[in-house]
Formats: sequence, C-alpha cells, structure tokens
Amino acid sequence: MRRVRGAVGALVVLGTMLVGAPAAQAHADLLSSNPAGGSTLATAPTELRLTYSEAPDPSLSAVELLNSGASPVPTGTPQVVDRTTLVVPITDPLPKGTYTVTWRVVSVDDGHVTADAFAFGVGTPPGDVAAPTASTTSGPTPLAVASKAALYAGLMLLVAIAVVAIGLFHDAPSARRRLGVVAGIVALLGAVGFLVAQQEAIGVPFETYLRSSAARTTVWLVVATTIAAVCAGIATRTVRWAPWAAGGAAAVALGLRAHGGHAAATATPLLAEAIQWIHMLAGACWAGGLLLLVLLLRERREDPPAAEARRYSNMALSAIAIVVASGVIRAVAELGGLGAVRDTLQTSYGRTLAIKVAVVLAVLGLGAYNRMRGVRRLETDARPLRRVAAVELVAIAGILLLTATLTSFAPPAGTTPASAAPPANTVVITGSDFATTIDVTVTVTPAQPGPNLFRADIRAYGSDQAVGADAVTIRLQSVTRPELPASTVALRPDGDGWVAQALDPSVEGTYRLSAQVRTGASVTEVPLTLITRSAGTITTAPAPGGDTIALATFDDGVRLQATSSAASPTQVHVTAFAADSSELPLRELVIVASPTTGEPERLAVERFTIGHFAATAALGPGTWTLDAVATARDGRTFQCTWQTVVAG
Repeated sequence: MRRVRGAVGALVVLGTMLVGAPAAQAHADLLSSNPAGGSTLATAPTELRLTYSEAPDPSLSAVELLNSGASPVPTGTPQVVDRTTLVVPITDPLPKGTYTVTWRVVSVDDGHVTADAFAFGVGTPPGDVAAPTASTTSGPTPLAVASKAALYAGLMLLVAIAVVAIGLFHDAPSARRRLGVVAGIVALLGAVGFLVAQQEAIGVPFETYLRSSAARTTVWLVVATTIAAVCAGIATRTVRWAPWAAGGAAAVALGLRAHGGHAAATATPLLAEAIQWIHMLAGACWAGGLLLLVLLLRERREDPPAAEARRYSNMALSAIAIVVASGVIRAVAELGGLGAVRDTLQTSYGRTLAIKVAVVLAVLGLGAYNRMRGVRRLETDARPLRRVAAVELVAIAGILLLTATLTSFAPPAGTTPASAAPPANTVVITGSDFATTIDVTVTVTPAQPGPNLFRADIRAYGSDQAVGADAVTIRLQSVTRPELPASTVALRPDGDGWVAQALDPSVEGTYRLSAQVRTGASVTEVPLTLITRSAGTITTAPAPGGDTIALATFDDGVRLQATSSAASPTQVHVTAFAADSSELPLRELVIVASPTTGEPERLAVERFTIGHFAATAALGPGTWTLDAVATARDGRTFQCTWQTVVAG
C-alpha cells in the first residue's frame, strides 16, 4: 500500500503541473489569423497566415479565399511555418471588397478534422465585416467508435495476460493462450478499422492519407499491434518469452495511441501522454485481470483459486487507485481546469465523460463488494464472486465504448468562443414555434450553394434566456426546386448554441427550413424560410405607381432586371441580359414569393421571349420577398432577390 500511495502521490504532483499549464485547444482550432477575422485593410494582403492550436498537415488541409460573389480567388500551395502556422500565398491582387476565408485542416497531433470560416475587408467599412464563426470538427462515427473499442480491449487484454496470467497467476488460466490469439486478432482489426476511420473522416484517397504526417502515428500503431498479435499467436506454442513480448508490444501500442490522442495537443504533451499511458496500463491490469480471474474460476470450480483471487484483489486495488487518480487529472485538464468542471454537462464531451464517470463509480462499487464479500467467501461459495464479476465485465465493456466515443469529441479546454456578430456574407433568419415557447435564430454562412456553416441559437420565447436541448436538426426543402429531395443537417452543441457544417443548401433559391429541437421525448418544430444570397450585386429602386425595380449584375456581365407591381394581383416581370445587352436565352426561370410570416410559394410563370418571363400572383397586403432564379441554356444560374410592398 505504501508503494501505491507513493505512485498516486507522484501522479497528483504531475497532474497539478498538467492542470496548471495553459489550456490547449483540442483539435486544430484557429488561434489567430493575418488578416484577422473582422478586420478592414487599407492595402490588399499578399498572403494568408493562419495559426492553429495544433500542427496542421499541409498535404491534407485546404484553405480557400472567396470574393464577395463567392467565387474562388487564386492562391498558392499552403505551407507550414513555425509548426502551427499555415501560410497561403495570394497570387492575384485583391480589389476592394469583402473576402471570406474557408479552411479545413487535419491535425498532425490527433488526426482530427476542423473546419471554419471568417471574413475580412479590403477598403471596406468595419461594419460590413465580421469576426470568425464557430468552428466545426470531426466527431464520432460508428466505425471509429467500434474500432477504437476493439483496439483498446484487445491491447489491454494482451497486457493483462502478461502481467496477471503469467506474472500473478503463474501461467493460469489454461485458456489464456486461445484468449491471447483472440485478443491479438481483435486488436489488429481495431487498429486497421481505426486507420480506415481516420482516412474516411479526412476524405482523401487512402494512398494520400498514408503518405501524410497525420497518418504516421496511426501507421506505427498498426505495426505495433501486428507485432503484438503475431507474438500472441506464437504464445500458443510453449514459448516462454512470447506472452511477455505480446504484452510489451501491446503496451507500446497503447503508448502510441496516447501519443496520437488528445494528450498530444496539451501545453505539456510528454507529461499528459505519460499520465494517459499509465492510465491505460493500470486499466489493462484491472479490467483484463478481472476477465482472467473469471476464466480461472470457471476452470477451477472444484478447487476455487482463493490465493490467486486475493493476489488479484490486492493488485486491482492498486491499479484502480492509479486509474482514478490519472483519470481525474486528465479529465480536469481536458475540461479546462477545476473552474470548468461545473460546466461539464454543457458539451458533448462533458456529457459523455459524466456518463463514463457514473459507470466507473458503479463498477468500483461492485469491485468493493467483491473484495469485501466475494473473495472472502470464495473457498466455500464461488458463485457470488463470479456473478458480480460478470456484471463488472459488462460494465467495463460499456466503459470502453464510452472511452472510444469520448476520444472522438473535442474537449472543451480552450474552445474558441463564437463571434457575436454575423459576417456580412451570412443570412440570419429567426422564428418561433406555433405554441410560442421558443425563439430560434439560424445563421448560414456564406448562404450560397455549399459548403455552409450553420449556427442555431435557441431562446425562451420573447427573452434572451438560452434553452437547453438534447438534439437540434435542420431540415431543408427547396421551394425553387421541389423535385430535389429534402436534406437534414444535424447540429452539435457549441457553448450556448448549436453548429454544423454541411454541403446544403445545394442550389440557389428559396428553402423551407424546419428547425427541430428535441428535449427528452418532446420535439418542437420552428418553421423558417431561407433564401440564398445572390452571387451578383443587387440594386433596387422605386418606380412610378408604386412599382419596384431590381437589377442584379454579375461578374461575367450578365444582368437580371426585375419589376414588381404594388397592386393585387401583383405583376412580376424578369428579363435576363447578356454582357452585350442582348437578351440572354434562358432554359427556365423560377419565381418564389415569401411573406414576412408564413409559407413561401412558387409562382406560376410564363415565357414572353427567350429571356423574358412574367408571373401574376394574388399576393396579400404587406411586404413580400421575391426570389427569381434564372437558368441559362448553358446551365449557368443567376439569382435576383428583392422586396416589394403590396398595397392593402
């Protein structure tokens, strides 16, 4: 016990150093940029410099610069300087205007994907430019969770076979050889599955991923796991060194997993990785040893292994003390310090961690019962020990799944707060449910055919009080193109709001949005209307008789000219002109009218000439937003959006 207290005390001292260190952002979050988000520059920059919390892999990362029309601006190949700064040359001079930087990087440290966007202006007033939006990161997938759980289970069992079965039980139980083979296969399948899950999350060809720096640790993990599996196979023959070699290779693989996880992204990575590695090794001796004890109990029903059970119980007590101490240290550090523990349930990471802690506490209670009652009664009745241990093993399997899920979420330590002001290239829409219980505000950036960043803020109706929810999704159905299937965007928690990155909306035009907020078994729907931003410059002006004239001008010289009357029924005319001022032949034109409140409706249009369409609609009194999307014969699309007031 004195050695255990000394080990735990050393962990606490090291943990104090770790928790007291500056919080590092898990995943590659943007710390700063030049130009800065929301800044206005007098002269155009010649490069973009983006500094991240973790080292980005330039071969797997992408940075795109968009002008005010959402068209890409030519840039050079990204290069990394000072390990965490990505430099992207701007090859063409930037004229005056607003620019959006969208980036997607892969961390060399933990292999996770992060995406974000921000805007800056060249000669543009500061009020027209905003700071960065909330970032989105890769999260858990079924393959990633299953493969990591299998990897942990297999490697920890191989370590336990060496330490407990060989060292503590003196080559018992006899099933350890077959169990070692199974553990090696499971671990190897988990390692390969994890490699594939990482490649799928990054979304590049497998060969490209294998050549990248981000894959280096995972590849070595597969190599170490393969060696462990091979040694476990050799151990089926009477080779005394083979189980120890398998356990040693498994321990190395667990160390590589610690090196490629969240611990690598801390301010003191070596210290954090060492504590994480110790945590996994101690957990291997505790959990893996319990399975070996259960197998030994089954083999020796007539001669209960009381001495082995007592040795395991003493060893498990030491291992559990180390697991708890190291786990608390890592959890507090990843939550952002002791002061952030009270906010544990505010993030997906924190909620998963809380569930894991609850299950661990339940297992500790069962283990304490077994130590006080089951082990003592073993010589006369082994059934209580076997039954409780079986329940413990089921719970430990759940802990492994929770751990695999937890390592896929970004810890909240150092999380970048979302900007309060939306960028100029953001569309903001608000609405409330029919029962007027909540208000939902959705911002979409850049609000043009994907990719887009979605952010949803949920408040109590008529107040600024944030409303908690279990899940938030946004369903999009195009009114302009009703033949397209509806799509759903699942948002993740981000502070008081919810964020997601998606390829929706997929085409220009007007969309019916349904923000679905789930709390427990209750789902509240809030209907909204999203109109994508036109890639052109739109000007509107009043005309005699209360009519409205709108003109959308595009970079290639194409113009859409629209007029709408104030009378009811309302007359709407839209004409497309080519760069030479002749009518542009159109394949079709769609007009959608959206009231201030209520459902948007697609108007019936008729063609007058090759580029001139008109519609007559019985619009009610009030302000209407008219959205016209024209499709040229060569497939190009042009959008013009304007408002008109219909007289009562």
